[in-house]
Amino acid sequence: MTLPSLYPTETGSNPLHPISLPTFATQGEAISRGYGTAKTLQQLPTVQHSLDQSSTQISCFPIDSESTQTIWHRLYLEAVIPSNCDIRLFLAATDTPEIPDWPKTIDASPKAEQNQWFEHRFGNSSPLDKGSIPQGVWLSDTSEIPFHPGILTCKQEKNRVGLFTALIQRAHRQVRTLKGRYLWLRIVMAGNGRSTPKLAALRVYASRFSYLNEYLPELYRETVFGPDADVIGRSTGADFLERFLDNFEGLLTPLEDKIAKAYLLSDPRTTHEESLDWLGSWMGVTIDPAYSPTQKRHLIEAVPKLYQYRGTLRGLKMALEIATEGQVSQGQMSGGAVSGGEIVVVENFRLRRTFSTILGVDLADEQDPLLQGLVKSGNSYVGDTLFLGDDTQQEFLTLFGGNMPMRADDENKIMEFFDTFAHRVTVLVHQNVEPQDLGLIRRVAQLETPAHVETQVVAVSRPLIVAMASLVGVDTYLGIKPQSQPIKVGYSQIGGHDRIRRPASLDPRLEV
Repeated sequence: MTLPSLYPTETGSNPLHPISLPTFATQGEAISRGYGTAKTLQQLPTVQHSLDQSSTQISCFPIDSESTQTIWHRLYLEAVIPSNCDIRLFLAATDTPEIPDWPKTIDASPKAEQNQWFEHRFGNSSPLDKGSIPQGVWLSDTSEIPFHPGILTCKQEKNRVGLFTALIQRAHRQVRTLKGRYLWLRIVMAGNGRSTPKLAALRVYASRFSYLNEYLPELYRETVFGPDADVIGRSTGADFLERFLDNFEGLLTPLEDKIAKAYLLSDPRTTHEESLDWLGSWMGVTIDPAYSPTQKRHLIEAVPKLYQYRGTLRGLKMALEIATEGQVSQGQMSGGAVSGGEIVVVENFRLRRTFSTILGVDLADEQDPLLQGLVKSGNSYVGDTLFLGDDTQQEFLTLFGGNMPMRADDENKIMEFFDTFAHRVTVLVHQNVEPQDLGLIRRVAQLETPAHVETQVVAVSRPLIVAMASLVGVDTYLGIKPQSQPIKVGYSQIGGHDRIRRPASLDPRLEV
């Protein structure tokens, strides 16, 4: 027999190679490190642990509650725990930042009174002393945090994938509450080599809100304290009642948290994506179908400012900023085409000085009707009414060429000329903007301007436009001057930067 085996193909045969099955380490360990508060980030002791007969010194930091009266309450895990795998958490609590001694054999030490590490097990493999060691349970919620989607990206599976929880307790002690300022964690993960558990998040809550102490008479409260509480034995009646009531607390607390955090459902930053249009309808916001979920959130969040300035130039700029992937925070625009200079919004009446310059008006004459009360003059002055650019590329001025008056000295005609530019707004958009974005800009500009204002959106090819308030980097778009390109039929524009590079001829042979 030929090895390896062959299988037929369209062109002959190919060898069939064996593929190895996935293999994982059968056990791994981790300890808490680097998550303490500022008070614990001092020179703390190190813990020595053994993996594959090799020793390593690892800095270990506890979780600091800043109170010696803390009762550590509950664990939550976001994890994937396949069959024949488990996650074992060992917890210890101290009042000083000194890590407890780790027992030489963890499976044989739970009942030793000197052992300060207490196991909590997650998974379906058969644990040692299953009746006494706290066993984590699977929850149908993605997270105990109100309305949080969870960190895990894979689909939930009962008892395998998702959120797990366990009540923190000291197995085999008469009083099983775990009390102390500092909490130390040690995680032991085990698999069968073919599959492995995965831990995405681990959260610990403290201090415990005791239903027994808060709602029941004092005669039900714990009476065993100190060394007596650490004795190995059956739990006291008060301790059993405490843990029994915590079964109900584990169900009710997440419900109470959701009620307390219900405002998150109407916050555009945190509500579900499918609820954004519904939330916008509450405020009468018209959301364009082209908006991404992020743009929808920014739009709804900016509604108070948009409504405050709606119908004004500033309101139009804000709406265009959001439509071009920007945002408005506390009235300030950032991240969009308006703040970046790719879009410049111009009120047409501000062009009087530009037209005055073209018509040859004496700019020093304050009484000239074309100046409309202008005080400062001079062609070198760039104010809020003068555009500068290449004199051969007067793209903006050509938009109004048909309205230019024939007689500049006729005051009535001049006033009539100015009336044609009242209640007009022009939105200059750099031509690098995508065509679908240009359509969105037109729709937004039409929606956000009052009914008596006429708006036009114009694509501008020149890379430099000095606008109303000429601040380079703020509302001025700078770019490298484009190189001349050959004329392309159906694409190039007459008067643009494209050039005819060869003599006009029907037969290229005549060029010689």
